[in-house]
Amino acid sequence: MLRISVHEDDHMVRMQVEGTLMGVWVQELENCWRATQAGLKGRSLCVDLSGTTRVDNAGDYLLRLMHKEGSQFLVSGPSMRALISEITGGGTTTEEGLS
Repeated sequence: MLRISVHEDDHMVRMQVEGTLMGVWVQELENCWRATQAGLKGRSLCVDLSGTTRVDNAGDYLLRLMHKEGSQFLVSGPSMRALISEITGGGTTTEEGLS
């Protein structure tokens, strides 16, 4: 199961992703991401993965695509930190605590 919440302010849009990024939920996140990206209006996009517990190969591919398109990631926990560090080459991540 996956829950996606979008939080917006004047400077940033944060997509909060909670649960397992696997199977059919990957497509759900992609749809939400594409819709959110279309309405950024110059704001940055941060994908909050601090509540994400598992990511399959399709989810990994989507996160790589999101990174390539300019998304930043908020992570927590050693496994998610390692995954996102691998995807980003150690950049464009923020530790838990982003406001």
